[in-house]
Amino acid sequence: MNSVLLKIKDFNFYPYAKLAIAVLIIIQISFYFYGIFSDFKLANEFRYIDEQTILDGNKIVSNDQYITENLCFDPNNINYKFNSYDNVFLSGKNGFSFHNNPRFLIFDPYYRHISADTFKKFKTHIKNIGYNKDFNLTYYVARETNSTNRYGLDVFSNSYPMFGADTLSKLKEKTDFIAYNIFEQNIQILSRYYWEETPFMLNPINELDLDRDKSEIFSQYGFLSLYPIKFIMEQLGGISVNNFEKTKNIVCMIYYVIAVGFVFLFFKNDLIRLIFILLLGIKFFSVTYYSYHYAPTFFDTRHFFDLIIVLFLFYATKFQNLSAIFKTICIFLALLSIFMANDFGLYIFIALLGALIVEYGIIAVKNRKLVNAEKIFFILIYTILGAIIYIKYPFMKNPSIKYFLDGFYSFNIPAALLLAVLSVIFIQWLLFIFFYKKLQDSKYLLSYSFLLFYTGFFYTYTVWRVDLSTVNFFIAALPFIIILNLFPDRARKVISILCIFICIIIYAKFSMSYIKEIFNYEKIFETHKIYKWNHERAGGIITTYPFDKFQSSINLINKYSPDTKEIYMISKYDNILQFFSKKYSGLKYFELRSFLVSDIEYNEVLNLIKNKADILYVDADIDRDYKAEMRERRFFDLYDEYWYNENVKQRIPKLETLSKLFNEVKENYELIDSGGLLNVYKKK
Repeated sequence: MNSVLLKIKDFNFYPYAKLAIAVLIIIQISFYFYGIFSDFKLANEFRYIDEQTILDGNKIVSNDQYITENLCFDPNNINYKFNSYDNVFLSGKNGFSFHNNPRFLIFDPYYRHISADTFKKFKTHIKNIGYNKDFNLTYYVARETNSTNRYGLDVFSNSYPMFGADTLSKLKEKTDFIAYNIFEQNIQILSRYYWEETPFMLNPINELDLDRDKSEIFSQYGFLSLYPIKFIMEQLGGISVNNFEKTKNIVCMIYYVIAVGFVFLFFKNDLIRLIFILLLGIKFFSVTYYSYHYAPTFFDTRHFFDLIIVLFLFYATKFQNLSAIFKTICIFLALLSIFMANDFGLYIFIALLGALIVEYGIIAVKNRKLVNAEKIFFILIYTILGAIIYIKYPFMKNPSIKYFLDGFYSFNIPAALLLAVLSVIFIQWLLFIFFYKKLQDSKYLLSYSFLLFYTGFFYTYTVWRVDLSTVNFFIAALPFIIILNLFPDRARKVISILCIFICIIIYAKFSMSYIKEIFNYEKIFETHKIYKWNHERAGGIITTYPFDKFQSSINLINKYSPDTKEIYMISKYDNILQFFSKKYSGLKYFELRSFLVSDIEYNEVLNLIKNKADILYVDADIDRDYKAEMRERRFFDLYDEYWYNENVKQRIPKLETLSKLFNEVKENYELIDSGGLLNVYKKK
C-alpha cells in the first residue's frame, strides 16, 4: 500500500489531467450539440390515440387492435401450446419496464436445451398472474378492493400465464410487440411524460406571448427565466416544441461553459478541476436520458447565477479594493435570481444573506465592535429589497402549494438517507470551524459560507422527493472540494487521485446507461410508423402518432373561438391544444388534471365554468367507462403491480375527476359540433 502511495505522489498526473479535462468537455458539448442539431423525437404518451407497430416481415399492426386480440389476460382460454412463463426467457433479473427492455429467448425447453451459461443470462420469467375463477378476480384487483381480507390469500394461489400462442413464432411476435411498446405503454399508464411536464414551461411562454395578465400566469420554473428561452426560440424560427428542445440544450450548454469557466478561475490545481468537471458530467448523465428528454426541471435557468456568485464572493475577498463592487454584483444577481425563479432564487437570496451575516459576525468579533451601522444598513437594505421582490413576484403564486407541502410534511425520506444528509451538513459546518484560518487566508471564506447555506437548501429536495438526481452534485460537493484544495500538496494529490478514480467509475456507469437509453429510445421510432408534425408550433418534431386529430380539434377551436385568446376546456389534452391553438385557459389552470387536487381547486373551476364559459370544449370520450377498460385485463395494465396501481390510483381517478366536472354542468349546455378529440358545447 505504501509503495502505491509513493508512486502516486511521485507520478506527474497533471498533463493527463489537462487532457482528460479537454476530452470530458468535448464529450459533454457533443451531447448538447446532438440535442441542438437533431429533430426532437416524441413517443406516444396518449393511451387513447392509436399508433402502429412494425413487426417482423414489415407486418404493420394497430396497437389497440393487436393488444385487444393478442395480449389480454383470459384465464378461460389458456390452452395454448406455448405460454409467456414456460417459453419466454428474459435476460437479467428484472422484467420489462420503460427503464428496462431486456433481451429474450423464445424456445421449448422440453425439446431444446440451452447451455448453463446461456441459462444464467436468460433465467427470468414473465411472471404468472394470481387469479380465482370462482370470483373472477385477479390478485391485484383483490388487493386493491381489500377482497383478500374477505376471501383470504389462498383463493388466489392458482396462477396463470399472461399470454400464450400455438406456435413459437407467434409467441415471439407477441413478445416482440411487448418489447417494442413497453416504454410507451408504461408512460401512458404513468401519465407523467412530455405533455404532462413540459407545459409547466411551454404554456407560460405561450401565455406571455399572448400578453396574458402576468398575475394569471403560473410558471413553476420561474418568471424572468422564460424570457431568454422565448427569445432563443424566436431566433431559431419561432415558439415551437422542436425549438424549445433545442433551446434547452443551448441554455444548459451555456451554463456548462459558465461552470467550466468557474472552475478554471476558482481553482488553480488541475486535479481539483478534473474532479469538478467529472461531477458536472455525472450530474448530466445521472438524471437519465428519459428524464432530461421530457422534464423542464433540468433547465439550468433556475439556478443560473449561483456559480457566478460563488466566484465573485471569492473575488470580493481576494481583491479588497474592489470588494464593494463584487458584493454589489452578487447582491444584484441574488435579487435577480428571485425574479428568475422564486424558489431557487429564494435559496440563493437567503444563502447570500447568511454569508453576509456570518461575515459581519466574524468582523465584529475580530474588531470587537458589535455595531457597524454602515454594514448593518447594507444588509438591511438587501433584506428589504429581497422581501419586496419576493412579495411582488409578478406571476401567480403556486396554486398546488398544498401538494408540495403534503409531499414535504409526509416526510417519506428513509431514516438512513436523512441521517446521511444531516451528517453531510454537520460535517460541512465542522470543516468551516476546523479550516477557518485556511479558508480566510486562501480567500475562500465568504464563498464557503454562501455554499454552506445554499447546499443545505438543496438537500430539502431529498425530503420532498427521495431522488438524488434533484441535487446538483457538483455544487453539493463544492464545499468539500474547497477544503480538499486547502490540504498540503502531497495529501491533496493522493486524495484527488482517489476521488478522480471513484468519479471515473461513476461517470462511466452513468454515461453508458445514458447512451443505452438513447439507443433504446431510438428503437421506438424504428419499430413504429412515424410522422412528422409540420404544424407551426410543433416545428417538425418526429412522433409515433399522427397530428390529424389534434389539427381537427384546433380547427374547431379556431371556428368557435376565433376572436378570443381565452377558451374553456375540460380535456386531458387541454395543455397541448392550448399551446398549438395559441390560446390559454380561462379556467385558471393550463392543465386541469394536475391542478384539481382538492375541493378548493375543483369548486373554483366549477364556478368559472358556470359563470364564464359560453363555449365549452370537452373530450369526446369524457364519459369513457374506465372500469370496463380495466376488465379487459391488458398485459401492460396487469404485468406489474406498480403499473396496475398507477392505473387505478393515479391515471383513472384524474380522468374521472374531469368526467365528474363536466357532468355537473352538462345540463346547462347543448352539443353543437364534434371533431378530432373534442366535442363543442354551447351554453343554453
